[in-house]
Amino acid sequence: MVRSQVDPSHRVERTCEIALLVKCPKCEASSKFFRTAFPHIDTCGFESYSFQCECCGSAIAGIINPLDDEFLVSLLEPTIDMGAIRAEGS
Repeated sequence: MVRSQVDPSHRVERTCEIALLVKCPKCEASSKFFRTAFPHIDTCGFESYSFQCECCGSAIAGIINPLDDEFLVSLLEPTIDMGAIRAEGS
């Protein structure tokens, strides 16, 4: 087995993975999404993800359809109000 030292000053760039274009259901802003190497599999057997829209801050959940690898997204309710969280922390 060969081990190599990794220089922490170098960033890892994605070269083989294909980015999925995700559109926010609330504000229609598009952003790139990359699948993880070790995804979370929910109780129904779907590859599931949750994240926050970079534009409007809405909480979004999504699953990968195993039949066609399509990424299906929806809003999580209630949405996260980042302004309220910042006001409480002040």
